[in-house]
Amino acid sequence: MGAQTRICIIGGGAAGLGVLKILKDSPEFQADKWEIAVFESRDNIGGVWYPSPPEGNPPASPMYDALTTNLPHPLMAYSSFWFEPSTPLFPVKDVVLEYIRRYADHFDLKRYIRLNTRVEKAIWSDASWKVTLSDGNTHIFDKVIVANGHYGVPRHPNIPGVEQWLKSGRASHSVFFRNEKAYHDQTLLVVGNGPSGMDICAEVGPVAKTLYHSVTGGTPRDVGNVRHRGRVVSLQDDGTVLFDDGGPPSDVIDHAILATGYVMSFPFLPQVKEGSVSSVPPLPKHLHNTSYSVFPLARHLFPLQDDFSPTSLAFVGLPIRVAPLPLFEAQAHYISEIFRNEEAFDTSHESQLILSRYSRLREQFNDNLMLVMRYWDFIPEEQQFAYRRQLLDIAHAPQEYYPEEWTMKIYENKNVLRAKWRQLEKEGKARDVVRGVGEKGRQDWVDLMKRMLEGG
Repeated sequence: MGAQTRICIIGGGAAGLGVLKILKDSPEFQADKWEIAVFESRDNIGGVWYPSPPEGNPPASPMYDALTTNLPHPLMAYSSFWFEPSTPLFPVKDVVLEYIRRYADHFDLKRYIRLNTRVEKAIWSDASWKVTLSDGNTHIFDKVIVANGHYGVPRHPNIPGVEQWLKSGRASHSVFFRNEKAYHDQTLLVVGNGPSGMDICAEVGPVAKTLYHSVTGGTPRDVGNVRHRGRVVSLQDDGTVLFDDGGPPSDVIDHAILATGYVMSFPFLPQVKEGSVSSVPPLPKHLHNTSYSVFPLARHLFPLQDDFSPTSLAFVGLPIRVAPLPLFEAQAHYISEIFRNEEAFDTSHESQLILSRYSRLREQFNDNLMLVMRYWDFIPEEQQFAYRRQLLDIAHAPQEYYPEEWTMKIYENKNVLRAKWRQLEKEGKARDVVRGVGEKGRQDWVDLMKRMLEGG
């Protein structure tokens, strides 16, 4: 029997667990041809879903107290393990964390995970990865899978005055936000209209004296105590804010919450170059972390560059605004297939796919290369399911992992469903609506969502 292939997974969150389960199911692992080790820096699994106090720089998790999913759980669940019957359709974060940990227990994954162990450095040398851990020991691996998440390092906007406001405590990133308790009767500014920005506005708005909500392209508009404004131009020394919408400066701001996203961060990979990419084509010789994306990656997974074997390193979970957990599974199936059959990885073909995508995005964004990199890992709604199918087809994956017919319709109507669910919660009817749903199988959940969309 040949030597074992040693596989390292960095991160014990939802992505790392999803990959571990798929690799553990493989014939190679069952035949003892693959050896898998998972390293998780925290004291338990769960990744971003495992809350932490708003301490540290930055905190270990950005989860705020009232967070609920923005997707119905039948859409975001692992294909191989759904949420329990009667689970609220849009569960709170604690329910999701419990679900992820039950997944790990159900598939006996914890035995392969080493907690309280950070990967400090992974360097390609002599045709293998030298992985140095926080305990000072170095281990040799043939393959490394990066699943460390991308909600760890705050992205601060490039706005005059922001550094002074952060230093003085007048501003903070949303990674530190937990609840509205500290903001009663204050004049607040929230920057950003992504999911976190919208949720934070909904939470602090009712208790604030005045809430300024800044979004790119916004125009001055008042709704109750909420002042909708455009992009912030400057955070002034006197505590006021200037906007680009032609309206007046703000009142003096007591506190600003910057819901402005996160920076891709892989401090353990020194062979990855920090910064943007120069002209393409040709593809760069080195792998780049542009802070918005990793480039160039074949199918958002394998790095095409000259510093190490392209199939020796994989990144999981980089695409954004997707149904995450089943996407992790599809990526894991593809990774597993390439690990077992590296000859199937056609570097020339994959390079052409990247160059074609680059050309399309460059045209779409009028040669704004920053926007090309910013949206590189953004997969439009109608394409994410095709992306999953492509990966699964190549991997010859079991049918249970393929997106079902109902998934696209539900995803397109996710915001409608969430609004209807919130109304049911306000009316005190939500628990009754889901009571017993799922006991007869998964179709129960599909039927419920369809009834809700039809007004039933």
